[in-house]
Amino acid sequence: MDLNTNIDKPMQSEYPDWAQKYIDQLPNDGLILQHMRDSYSELKELIVDLPEEKLLYRYEEGKWTIKEILQHIIDGERVFQYRSLAIARDPNVQLAEFDQDVYASAVKPNEREFKKLLKEFKHVRKSSLSLYKSMNSDDFLKSVQVGNSNVSVRSYAYMIVGHTKHHLEIIRKYYI
Repeated sequence: MDLNTNIDKPMQSEYPDWAQKYIDQLPNDGLILQHMRDSYSELKELIVDLPEEKLLYRYEEGKWTIKEILQHIIDGERVFQYRSLAIARDPNVQLAEFDQDVYASAVKPNEREFKKLLKEFKHVRKSSLSLYKSMNSDDFLKSVQVGNSNVSVRSYAYMIVGHTKHHLEIIRKYYI
């Protein structure tokens, strides 16, 4: 499978309601792997040259810094990767929901060197692309119940990209 492979946008029955805002971020062109590659580059270009004070800025009390947003994107992508792999390999897998706030409170990205955080994101994204490129078209249609929702492999691929795009817009609107 290559970046031009058509992977149709998932139907609403293939993901939880909360994921709608992420799925809606993407066109219905089936080129999710290209969008996955491009959204990495778009985010990197937007934040790579920001000064440290911008990376640690909070536009409101309780909101995340850009470093925390980047760590959150990385964590979410890793979870969605694992779920995609598990569903593709084991139709009987049982997956628990995950709480982004628990994950976020367990790390301290503001204390990390930004270049290392950005490099980690690069590796995670390359890993996502590698995983999805290794799958066949039937794998993308496989799904399991997660919490109260049926979730497909292809919906996780779309969530990864839509989630990144969602946070790109937040960074543009509130941080830059």
